[in-house]
Amino acid sequence: MKDNGKRRKGGAVTVTGPWVPVPLQFLASRTCASLSPVALKLLIDLCAQLGPNANGNGDLSAAPSVMRAKGWTSNATRKAALDELIAAKLVCVTRQGGRRQCSLYAVTLWPMACDFDKLDHGPGAYSVHDWRGPRDEAAARPTDEKPATWATPRKNSLPCPATGQPHAVMTPPRGNLGQGAPPYDPATGPMAQVSASRVAPPRVTYLDMPSAVATAAQV
Repeated sequence: MKDNGKRRKGGAVTVTGPWVPVPLQFLASRTCASLSPVALKLLIDLCAQLGPNANGNGDLSAAPSVMRAKGWTSNATRKAALDELIAAKLVCVTRQGGRRQCSLYAVTLWPMACDFDKLDHGPGAYSVHDWRGPRDEAAARPTDEKPATWATPRKNSLPCPATGQPHAVMTPPRGNLGQGAPPYDPATGPMAQVSASRVAPPRVTYLDMPSAVATAAQV
């Protein structure tokens, strides 16, 4: 058989090692093009935990201890990227984590294939078509007339203390710089402010002594 250097149409593609098929429609879709770079990076790192034919989908972890080796050093960036993937319906929470166990996820491009006994949500928690959106609008290709816009992951600028309430902003508002910072209440409770005019000086001070001596000398 004469080899003209052209691969037969429909022939197998040579791949070294196990691999996972990714739908070409997703790669060319508006959903994929609109992902922020950090969200796309996290999606690839989650897919790296899969086995052949997406085996293990549903048992994927995005815990800091797992993602730190992948270069995820900021928990805020990792959380923002994860929230973006969940909002795009590309990732589904299969087990809600707690103090002694981490949350688990599934990539919605493939069906779940793992041990369902350890999960809170089994098959039926999502559909492999959820990322397409209503009327397949998200699956359409971006065009020059309607280009895709990269999403911006939102990170909390003010961390929350153990009470769950955000820290008070102590900077004055931009529209009224003369207003100053909000009043400070000590930990023991609100305390009335004492003006300087109400604080009486001591009856005998070093400033009074010379005046008293001078008055006695004049008498």
